[in-house]
Amino acid sequence: MEIDNILNDKDWVRNLKKYKVIEDYIFQIFQDTLRCIDSDIQFWKIPFFNAPFFENEENGNSIFSALNQQRNYIIKVIIDEEYSALTSWKSEFNSIPLDVIYMNSNYLKEIKENFKEIILNHEKNILNSKNGK
Repeated sequence: MEIDNILNDKDWVRNLKKYKVIEDYIFQIFQDTLRCIDSDIQFWKIPFFNAPFFENEENGNSIFSALNQQRNYIIKVIIDEEYSALTSWKSEFNSIPLDVIYMNSNYLKEIKENFKEIILNHEKNILNSKNGK
């Protein structure tokens, strides 16, 4: 299935086969991001949150989540087709820093930059804390 055809059908959130294609697509983008910034996937637990597909649940669960086990932070992606933008925020889960990306599927092709920004910011913060800044 071609990703653009699936994304044009906003009903993909209720179709397990299409949902899995989108889930795999996001995972591939995440892997590409890690390669692009010379980071290693072995440090990541993916998925981190167990958010199974529910045919009658349209929005709210994460479609992607990853825990960096080396640096101890989480990235979570939620797709809400009723939302009209892409936004992100910082939070915590069990005292672990959590970066949430919240968007509708129209923004999927832009998510690589969000992944990159989040990962590089965490790396920068860790370096700064080691250097006493």
